[in-house]
Amino acid sequence: MNKEQKRFVNLVASLNYTGDLGYYSVLHYKPLDITKDRAKKLLEYWGIVDAETAHAKLKWFLEEGLRKDFDRMKNTLLFISAPDREQWISSLEDEKTRNQYKVVNRYLHKLSSKTIAGTDYGFCTMFAQNAWVADYITSEDAYEYGFQAGRRAQKDFSKWSDFLISHSAGAEFNKENEEASVAFMKSQQVMLTRILTAPNSPIRKISWNTNLVL
Repeated sequence: MNKEQKRFVNLVASLNYTGDLGYYSVLHYKPLDITKDRAKKLLEYWGIVDAETAHAKLKWFLEEGLRKDFDRMKNTLLFISAPDREQWISSLEDEKTRNQYKVVNRYLHKLSSKTIAGTDYGFCTMFAQNAWVADYITSEDAYEYGFQAGRRAQKDFSKWSDFLISHSAGAEFNKENEEASVAFMKSQQVMLTRILTAPNSPIRKISWNTNLVL
């Protein structure tokens, strides 16, 4: 693993940071800056509590991830006429499900065929590094997951901006309710603007086509 490969993987992981401090976190991201207790707490939310669950969940992000449900909901909405979609979505009782369908409807014709795969690859990379900090997997395993996610991202998207749009849509899709989605996107717009336009943005310094073959 060379320096450029490591920088690419770490950038993919860092792009999970959002909000007012998101851009600062991207600029100064280091995998080992998080504490072991904090890493374990973040992983526990996803059912990762040991080596076995870590490998299972990381592989799930690579193979299925959140995009499986997004794509299923997208196919459902495509069979409902446009005028009837909002009414049908509003009739759903479960708050998170209703919000997810609203997000899917908002991005229905705005994403590539890979939809929110960017989120899955970003989560896989960051959680692999968190699992390393938590002593669930080795550093070698963590970067191997990062390389796999990176190679898939390069195959599915043509540039950093396409990856970021996919990632943001998926992160919004994962929110618990509409209020959380609105708050997230409000702060994420600031983050996206800075990461895409700032002269010192890391996506201007790290090539999307970095060779990730070990």
